[in-house]
Amino acid sequence: MYTNDVIPFHALKNKLVHIVDHDTKTCQALLLLLRMEGFEATFSLTAEDFLIRAERRTPDVVIVNSLIGNFSGLALLPQIRRFNPSCVIVMIADRPDIDETIQAIKSGATYVFGKPVDHERLTWTIRNAFRQAVCMVEDENGVSRVSITGFPLLTSKERQVLELIVNGDSSKVAGKKLNISHRTIEVHRAHIMSKLKARNVADLMRVVLSGNSQAPV
Repeated sequence: MYTNDVIPFHALKNKLVHIVDHDTKTCQALLLLLRMEGFEATFSLTAEDFLIRAERRTPDVVIVNSLIGNFSGLALLPQIRRFNPSCVIVMIADRPDIDETIQAIKSGATYVFGKPVDHERLTWTIRNAFRQAVCMVEDENGVSRVSITGFPLLTSKERQVLELIVNGDSSKVAGKKLNISHRTIEVHRAHIMSKLKARNVADLMRVVLSGNSQAPV
């Protein structure tokens, strides 16, 4: 069993992290960081090189820049998903806003990081991803679906607030719709993020958009 802070080295064995960025210095810096943390890592400077190498060996994690030279990193995400549907994809972008984050997640990103990248948070994110926070379950008809850890813990009011948040409503707008104060909305949001283990709103979007919960939101 893993602790909150440590994954045994054997659990990282055969886990490949592939960096895709046109900037050589960025790739080399991330490569050194990841290898020092115990990950097997490699990098590609072009999307074409990545696709050729990914066909030979499918990565478990891909760290991809939103722009790879003149090529859009977003266009690469569906192709990564075809190689490995369960691949953890970390997209790095310049100051991504909520719309860009949602677009990236819908295109296949698991996480979206702004620049400059917080290296400690990046390595924590990769380690945490290997713990598999979501699991596949089957319903009575044998259909597989994703179960979001923590969703059954949400109250009916928290589920209403969650629906409004993921649809882009501010705390004030959500409060008016539910006839409660925006401060109460913020309290509910804090509880939701704690129960779903989301670090921020963008992470909350990822949790919701990356799979369907066992109950409708």
